[in-house]
Amino acid sequence: MKDINCLLAGLLHLLAAPAALLILRKKTKAKIYPAIAALAAAFPIFFIAGAIRSQFSDSPFLQFSIYNALLYGVFEEGGKFLMLRFLLAPYITPKEAAAYGIGHSAFEDINSGITCFGLIGTGKAAADILPVTVISAAEGMVLCTAITLVIYYGIAFNKSRFTLPAAMLLHAVSNLSGRILPMSVSVIVRSAIAIAVCIAAFRLWNSARTQ
Repeated sequence: MKDINCLLAGLLHLLAAPAALLILRKKTKAKIYPAIAALAAAFPIFFIAGAIRSQFSDSPFLQFSIYNALLYGVFEEGGKFLMLRFLLAPYITPKEAAAYGIGHSAFEDINSGITCFGLIGTGKAAADILPVTVISAAEGMVLCTAITLVIYYGIAFNKSRFTLPAAMLLHAVSNLSGRILPMSVSVIVRSAIAIAVCIAAFRLWNSARTQ
């Protein structure tokens, strides 16, 4: 049964982003290429961040966890900002910003999916790998997309001095909670952050319509 759950978990990770993009495309007519650009940009972002992380990999657990969370918060959200502000600015609307967020989250989903497949036949998979995957994949994609929309709002309305540091910090806190808190508590914290960012993104764009 564990092997079946690993297979289903891996497929879920790999198919989540394409399914979300198809739904977004059908509902909003959003262009898909920002998602492809985001996926391509994620490779050098994660490679550079990983190289830097290796420099403090021997640090005590808590120290390493804090550094790691801050590192990826800065690099991932900073990378989104640079892509949306400079490379894709003429082509991005809120719909495409959402597509970019989904594409970015797909990078981690691919890695997680491959990891799940690698557990097949080893007997090392957790018994709850499938339900945990459902929750983590949904929470991760929602948070990534909502944060991307907040970053885009900051760019569009010259608020990046507020929105970008907030996005980096929320990303870091979410990552940190996943490393240092028990899973049951971490799921609550990360889900609460995702919901809060979604509400913020919704309110920011409602406010933007009146400007």
